[in-house]
Amino acid sequence: PVVGDGEHWHVTDHRHEGLIVIPSSELSSRAPGPTGEAEALALGVAELPDPREPFASIEEMAAWIAGRGGVPYLCHPYWSGLDVQAILDAPSLIGIEVWNGASELQQGNGLSAVHWDAALSAGQTPLGIATDDGHHPGVDSVLGWTWVFAAERSAAAVLDGLRRGAAYGSSGPRLEAVEVTESAVTVSCSPARSVRLRSGPWDGCAVNADSGRGGWRGE
Repeated sequence: PVVGDGEHWHVTDHRHEGLIVIPSSELSSRAPGPTGEAEALALGVAELPDPREPFASIEEMAAWIAGRGGVPYLCHPYWSGLDVQAILDAPSLIGIEVWNGASELQQGNGLSAVHWDAALSAGQTPLGIATDDGHHPGVDSVLGWTWVFAAERSAAAVLDGLRRGAAYGSSGPRLEAVEVTESAVTVSCSPARSVRLRSGPWDGCAVNADSGRGGWRGE
């Protein structure tokens, strides 16, 4: 198991024999939109900005994180009321939370797939992760998680996987293997009704357990 321990303007660093805990925080910046604010995960950064106040822009925030060896992911763009331009104007972002479990549970706005698709259609390729964003253990827990393909069991390898896109987010199934042929896409996974794969704005497929046809592959 891997845990990224992030909280608003607070860095926590634990040591645990059974877990890889990655020091992180959740920072904020000014942003256009109804809330006037955006937030980003500073994954792997064990320090806070000084002074501790919102950055002037999302790009400034993301660049600060990346400049310290961290991996910046934009938090819950749908929940924050952001549009796709907020992502396009911040090229230092590695990716976005496509799924935020707590936002979906509480307000029904945790799925930012439209933002992700719009960014891809505009030629930008942010990566996607899924999170709990848990604030009430046992209530908004185990709603979303990200599986990372790491070269070794270390924080550095996990951060490298998140930076390169050797990971996928899920709110349910665990993917074991994906096989693509000229006629079908076959997904080996834990029990699921449907798995959707995306590799670009129009390239992708939905593999449905009850279709009996093996899904469809975009050209």
